[in-house]
Amino acid sequence: MAKPSQYHRSVGQVSIEFISMVGIGFVFAALLLLIVNQLVSEKADEERRHQINNLGYFIQDELLLAESVHDGYERTFTVPQTLGKFPYTINSTTTSITIMSGKMTTTFTIPTITGSIQKGANTINKDGSITIT
Repeated sequence: MAKPSQYHRSVGQVSIEFISMVGIGFVFAALLLLIVNQLVSEKADEERRHQINNLGYFIQDELLLAESVHDGYERTFTVPQTLGKFPYTINSTTTSITIMSGKMTTTFTIPTITGSIQKGANTINKDGSITIT
């Protein structure tokens, strides 16, 4: 039987090396994509948390102001339909508001109110107690 020539051995070696390098390239590309995905996800969660806090503190401030002023106070404020690009739900009780978006839920303490906070226009009236309509 004839021995394989030097040329055939080097072509085979180059093929194996090429396949190995392409495989390593795919592994690095997959790792890079995983890292980028994680960073984008963390940034989105941070932005969502920021938007929730902005809205919650805005509503809380409006109600604290209403609590501190004289009877006869009336003010209308608008609760947005979305938090930037994030959908959300809002629930209120007589002493708190809860904002939920994605997996995040944040509750804010508010002065005692009658009525509930909804998306859209909300009117605060103070005549002895705070009423939301």
